[in-house]
Amino acid sequence: VGSYVDSAATPDSSQVQYQVYEGDVRTPRLREFHERLQVFLLWYIDASSYIDVDDDKWRFFFLFEKAFVDGRPFYSIVGYATVYHYYAYPDKSRPRISQFLILPPFQRRGHGARLLQAVYDFYIRDSRVRDITVEDQSEEFSCLRNFVDCRNCLALDSFRPVALRRGFGDEMIAEATAKLKLVKTQTRRVYEILRLRATDRSDSKAYTQYRLDVKARLNKPFQRKQVELKKLERVRS
Repeated sequence: VGSYVDSAATPDSSQVQYQVYEGDVRTPRLREFHERLQVFLLWYIDASSYIDVDDDKWRFFFLFEKAFVDGRPFYSIVGYATVYHYYAYPDKSRPRISQFLILPPFQRRGHGARLLQAVYDFYIRDSRVRDITVEDQSEEFSCLRNFVDCRNCLALDSFRPVALRRGFGDEMIAEATAKLKLVKTQTRRVYEILRLRATDRSDSKAYTQYRLDVKARLNKPFQRKQVELKKLERVRS
């Protein structure tokens, strides 16, 4: 179903491969396959609902297990993701991950990270994409997203331990956006995770600096509200 995107063999068996395919509503047989598959969303994802597959802005990513038995390939569905393409001014696209499911028999085996990375790689190569966002992510998907984003950011110069200890900066936002299509809020979250990783907690000074940095970020919304309240009080008076 769809076009081939990525594959990986299991380290302990050359007879099993995991392959990712992508497509849209115009892909042959995709609509029928998705209609049979999407019922699992109602079983395993709280408050999930069906999507309008007549909208051509949807794109689908499927992860399959390809096993060889007596030399013949057999495919089993592992999981899938749906992505909606929003418009980004003036001539860009902003894909938003809407649904993401790994079926229970395949969970806790790294397949979620494999599928999410394949989705990322597909859009990172596209110069028309501005950034990649997520719609109403669950706590489990948030953890998965943070893991994959941290792993990718570790390869960036602006996220080296020395740079992390200097604090959050514009160069991190610029590099994460340009190379990984991350939005600013997710870049900040990755920075805090990786800075904690690079911080020696036995060093009280370094650990205090880290905590104050996080506290400053948490206080910003309250400070903005205080400024707005003071403006309202001046207007009323």
